[in-house]
Amino acid sequence: MTTILGSVEIIRSYRDLITPEEYDQYLDQISNTTHHLTTMLDEINILESTESEELGKNIDQFDLVYFLQDICKTYSHATLPPRILNFVCDRESLIVNMSPTLLKNILNNLLSNALKYSPDNAAVNLELITLEEEVIMKVTDHGIGIPKQDQENLFQFFRRGSNTSTFEGTGLGLMIVKKR
Repeated sequence: MTTILGSVEIIRSYRDLITPEEYDQYLDQISNTTHHLTTMLDEINILESTESEELGKNIDQFDLVYFLQDICKTYSHATLPPRILNFVCDRESLIVNMSPTLLKNILNNLLSNALKYSPDNAAVNLELITLEEEVIMKVTDHGIGIPKQDQENLFQFFRRGSNTSTFEGTGLGLMIVKKR
């Protein structure tokens, strides 16, 4: 909030003295900070929903293979530059009963981390493994990894890996995944 307020105050107070480039920089700061705060508030709302069990209550029957293919397609087209997100599965279809909202939230956190922390030209894989009575969804990337000393604390509020300071994040995503 301080960044937003400071940028607005500079624009208001010095509008005749700042260059168009500086003006654009202040607007970018406002936009980036607003985006970061919005993401954090969204994740806090999701975390609150998981705490109250609301998020997992809406159980639906749906085709998991189609659902995962659709998520991969969405991520592949939504990133700039376009990223390689492979879906690996040995089945054409798999009907499941679960909360699609909950699953989408979990996968959004895992896939966005995998893409964010991987080099631009590296592929990320989402694999669906079917066993007799269960399914396993596995996300594999070629990213920076999580340092050993950070792994124990990653599932706590606002904790991030020590090697992620140059990447935007809230420190809530993996905590939300673990809760569900």
